[in-house]
Amino acid sequence: MSPTFFTRTLITIAIILVVMGFLFSQSNNFGLKTNTQCNLDNKTQCELNTQSEVVSVKFLQTIQLEEELKLTITLSDSLKIKQIWVQGINMYMGKTAVILENVTHISSSFTYDGLLFLGACSEPDMKWQLIIQTENTEKVTQSWFFNFETHRH
Repeated sequence: MSPTFFTRTLITIAIILVVMGFLFSQSNNFGLKTNTQCNLDNKTQCELNTQSEVVSVKFLQTIQLEEELKLTITLSDSLKIKQIWVQGINMYMGKTAVILENVTHISSSFTYDGLLFLGACSEPDMKWQLIIQTENTEKVTQSWFFNFETHRH
């Protein structure tokens, strides 16, 4: 085997792997969807469902930087919140606390009133992720991911 054939083969394999990796990262192209992650972009509410559990997040106003943001989080009554926070995706700025102020039980769900404050950084377009870790009645922990963006002009 000549070195040029070997080099061409390696380059071809590397290109194929890079393209496949990119396509795989775009999971919607393969029809893969997780039921524990959703995008809040261009909407203020998003609901995630598993077979028996529901987690919903609703922002009560437009998501803005450096302003108090109010939101409601609704969970099936078989779940309780273990931890909740927001973190940057495209620039890590630590974990931002979500303060839970009030909880109400209606029918078969709990609704939490929450507050959070997103700081600004040098990046004008930020991607964020609200992460809610829950625990069910069998003490199984589950993470739920709500992605959203902010744009500073």
